[in-house]
Amino acid sequence: MSWSLDREGSTGVLRFSHPPDNWVTLSDLQGLQDCLKALAADDSVNLVILAGDTEDRFIGHWDRTEVVALRAGRLDRAEFDQWRQAPLAIEDIPQPVVAAMAGPARGGGSELALACTFRVGTPSASFCQHEVTREAMPGGGATQRLPRLVGPSRAARILMTGETVDARAAREIGLLDAIVEPGDVVEQTLRWAAPITQQSRASLASIKRALLHAVRLPIGGALAREQELFLDLVAGKDI
Repeated sequence: MSWSLDREGSTGVLRFSHPPDNWVTLSDLQGLQDCLKALAADDSVNLVILAGDTEDRFIGHWDRTEVVALRAGRLDRAEFDQWRQAPLAIEDIPQPVVAAMAGPARGGGSELALACTFRVGTPSASFCQHEVTREAMPGGGATQRLPRLVGPSRAARILMTGETVDARAAREIGLLDAIVEPGDVVEQTLRWAAPITQQSRASLASIKRALLHAVRLPIGGALAREQELFLDLVAGKDI
């Protein structure tokens, strides 16, 4: 099984394992969505962490055998929609999601991290959208999410050169929210996230939804939705 779920108090920890390189298949993306759907329905979960299965890696890029199949026309274009749906599932789950990065995030792995609410990494963490070096481009949301995080021109350079952004640089430009010591990145991420997990699930879910509206809607509509969420929360309605 590619995804394993552990509980640490009110946090659900999803670890990805797909030997030997943690490359991500379309089936893995469907499995991720299934796990997120179950977590979304669990009122006892305040936070979700995405991590790799070892202390030196995160989630890999798209499985190259499927890339070859797509180029050869053996993979239906509609199947590729998993790369739109899975990052959206990360964004749309009620709970905030933290990418706990103990190694490089390249290609699709980087795009899954970009969809998370927060990103925490060890000094060996890095980001790279290498698609342009393979005469391609990102197809899992990097061209849309990266500019919102680091600004349009900085995102353009990262995407158009395929350069690797190391942990220190990622922290400076806002790709990483924190750099933690090498070792058990999940344990350290849990400590970093403690001030968040102590809050009410309903408040966290409402704030996350409002933040999504901020990037998806014009400001007038986003402000209206913020007020609706506030009033529903105060009235004790389910979010």
